[in-house]
Amino acid sequence: MGNEMIIQINNFLKEFIYGFMFNDINAVIIGKANFLAALGLMEYTEIVGGLVSGNLREKKCCKQNFEAFIQYLGQPYIDLNKDINLYDRVRCGLAHEYFIKGPATIWMSSDNPIPCGILYNKDKDWINFVVTKYFDDFKSAIGVYHKQLVHEKNEKLIKTFKKALKINEDTNFNRDQFTKKGIG
Repeated sequence: MGNEMIIQINNFLKEFIYGFMFNDINAVIIGKANFLAALGLMEYTEIVGGLVSGNLREKKCCKQNFEAFIQYLGQPYIDLNKDINLYDRVRCGLAHEYFIKGPATIWMSSDNPIPCGILYNKDKDWINFVVTKYFDDFKSAIGVYHKQLVHEKNEKLIKTFKKALKINEDTNFNRDQFTKKGIG
């Protein structure tokens, strides 16, 4: 893998993920828009998962993309996704119905330490989504993904990243290339 490609991947991550995505979520947190923040985080989970899986633009792979990035969020999310279908109940609920499917509350933050940003009470079938905790976990997960891509130069991840963005080895990609294709 050429150094130039790694630099370009790093620049892409800095501009679109650390830049646009993180800034968007920070803005809605500051604006106290808890539903919009939760929706954005769910969509960004799916989008970054599309980079991980290589299937960013594949409409039939949305759930697969979402779950590809859940793996980066850590064991509490992986376990929770086994108990409830996070893609269907949380992501699709917010995206298509404005509300998480079933009983739920979206909190901006929690005063108590919690294991992850989505909590599930099995007895009440109740979901609590805690925006700032999920965002913290999302940022940590992005850091792991970034490290694997750029610093460890994980060939499989680089291949799926390039597939997702339709980049070949000879391509020098730039911001205009993505904004014209609908990314960014």
